Amino acid sequence: MELAGGAKVRASPADSRSLIVNLQQGGQAAYDQGDIDVTGTGGAFLPITLAKGTDRVIVTGAGILPGVTYLVARDGAISDPKLSAAIGDFLGRLARAQAWYNANPTDAAAIVKGIYKVDDTVAEKIVTVAPAGYVPIDESIIEAHQQEADFFAEQGLLKQKVDAAQAFDDRFIDLVAAATKG
Repeated sequence: MELAGGAKVRASPADSRSLIVNLQQGGQAAYDQGDIDVTGTGGAFLPITLAKGTDRVIVTGAGILPGVTYLVARDGAISDPKLSAAIGDFLGRLARAQAWYNANPTDAAAIVKGIYKVDDTVAEKIVTVAPAGYVPIDESIIEAHQQEADFFAEQGLLKQKVDAAQAFDDRFIDLVAAATKG
């Protein structure tokens, strides 16, 4: 497998499957306990891990994966008018909260400091290391997802090609756009 910048990794698809399963089933805890030597991390856990001073970032997904996170709902839930309205309300609140979090890093750091039980420096890094936000789904989002799916298919991790457009629902686009306006 070749990574961005030409770095090569000798891993078979079977190795990758094992790693993905491990990371999703407590990889950070296993890493913190010394049971594994390498883990995938991000978000709040990256600055917490690096604050120990004994860990180093050895590769990123930059240039390989789009770094997009998704909120996912069951088809039945978004097809039900009452549930869809409740999901829309939740999504609007979540988008506004994330926008506030990004615009108020000092106040946000005070909140995350207590949640993660870290000092002021680490709390500030948690808030600022990788700002996130919610954006309306558009063609660029779908294309980024398609590229990610194609990458995993090329590595043999998917049994068949995925049509990324089929995974998206655009009914909340206007709500997200309104919630995230300055």
